Amino acid sequence: MPDRFAAGENSANILQLIKLKKYFGGLKAVSDFSMNLRSGELKGLIGPNGAGKSTVFNLISGLHRPTDGQVLLDSENITGRRPDFIAGKRVARTFQTVKLLANRSVLETMMTAFFSAYDYNVLSAILQTRRYRRQEKELEQQALHYLAKLGVDHLKDFFFFFFFFYTTLFRYFGRA
Repeated sequence: MPDRFAAGENSANILQLIKLKKYFGGLKAVSDFSMNLRSGELKGLIGPNGAGKSTVFNLISGLHRPTDGQVLLDSENITGRRPDFIAGKRVARTFQTVKLLANRSVLETMMTAFFSAYDYNVLSAILQTRRYRRQEKELEQQALHYLAKLGVDHLKDFFFFFFFFYTTLFRYFGRA
């Protein structure tokens, strides 16, 4: 599968959000939100509590259907598609909890992002078949690649729980 995040000279839009709107009853959670993300770009979405940040991610990942607007991934309209379909396109959201990942390393946690790429069953994992070992090694290399892109590959063996607090301290104090 090509690396849609690799920057190129003529980087195309990999994600387009076009005039997204989401209403919950009479509450306007998102209003006319548009954004383009090109290959190689890293963007953040910031705002106060209740500004609609999580709702935007829920619209992208299919957890909510937009009231209006479009979500395009690699020029394909994925607006309102089911989360499992969108996850199959290698797009998913995470939640703001570390309890599930407390006993996992940063590397193992990053590997969970590629769950849809796993092509073996539980029995293969239990028996540690050749196919299982090969795919685990490929997933590990892919996860290491993205950790390096984020500049945190040196923290790959940290337990995620400690990594969460390490990065929180780093953001707060500017160093850790």
